[in-house]
Amino acid sequence: TFKVYGANVVEVKSEWGRGVDLEALKNSVDGAAIVAMVFNETSTGVLNQVREVARIARKAGSLCFVDNVSGIGNEYEMDSWGIDVTVTATQKGLATPPGAAFVAMSDKAREKAAKTPKRSFYFNIELFDKAAEDHSTPATPAISVIHALNTSLDQILEEGVERFVVRHSVNAEAFRRGIAAMGLDLFSERGLASNTVSAIKIEGKARLVANTMRDRFEVIVSAGLGKYRDDVLRVGHMGRVDMKDIVTTLSALELSLKEIGVGKARLGEGVSAALEYYSINPI
Repeated sequence: TFKVYGANVVEVKSEWGRGVDLEALKNSVDGAAIVAMVFNETSTGVLNQVREVARIARKAGSLCFVDNVSGIGNEYEMDSWGIDVTVTATQKGLATPPGAAFVAMSDKAREKAAKTPKRSFYFNIELFDKAAEDHSTPATPAISVIHALNTSLDQILEEGVERFVVRHSVNAEAFRRGIAAMGLDLFSERGLASNTVSAIKIEGKARLVANTMRDRFEVIVSAGLGKYRDDVLRVGHMGRVDMKDIVTTLSALELSLKEIGVGKARLGEGVSAALEYYSINPI
C-alpha cells in the first residue's frame, strides 16, 4: 500500500520463522517517516518485537504503524509502548466475520495526517472524523458485521480484558506443550511464539496432515504458505477458542499423524501434556 501511494519503501527482511532483525532496522531507519510492521505473523506463528521496534522508531523520529489484525489476544499496549497507528479488523482476534476495519491513531499521527495531501476518499481520516461527530460514517457501513462485533465485544468485556489475554496465553502454552510431547517443533523463533496462532514443523507432510484432520475428524487447520506450504502446519487458537478446542485439535493431530505414519509419539501423549498444564493453570 505504501508503494502504491508513491512512498520510497525500504524493506527490512528476516528469515521465515524469525522476528524483526532489530540491528538491521536500526541501520535502516534514519530519515524514515514511518516504520510499519505486522505484530502477529500468521504464516509463521511469530509474534514480532513490537515494543522494541516502536522504541527504535521513536528514537529516530519516525511514526510507528502496526498491523494487529491477528494479534488480538496477545498483550498489546498501544499508548505505553509508543505506537502511533494500530490497524485491526473484525475477523481473527475479535472472532467476528470479516467486513469492517479500525484505525487507532496517536495525536502525533493525527497531526501528520491532517498535513498530508488527501489522495483518496476511502483513506481520508478527516471525513471519518467529521461523520463521527454525528455518530455516523462517510458511507454505508457493514451493519450486520457491526452487530456481530458488538456481541463479540460484549463477550470480551464480560470475560474481562485481562482474563481474555490470560486465556489466550494459557491455551497457547497448553498447545505448545502438547505438540512438544508429540515430538514436534514450532516453526517460530524460540521466545517469539504467538499466543493466537502456532506454526508446527511437519516437513513434506503438512498438507496431508491438514487434509486428514479435516476429512477424518472435521478439525480445520491450515498448511503453510509460499515455499513452506508443505512443511508447516498452522493452527489458530484465537477468539473464542477454549480448552475443549485445544484438546480436540491435539487429539485429531495425534490420530492423523499416526494414521499417515508421521512421528513416533504414542497416542495420548500430546493431550496428556496439555491437560496436565490446564490442571495447574485453569481458565
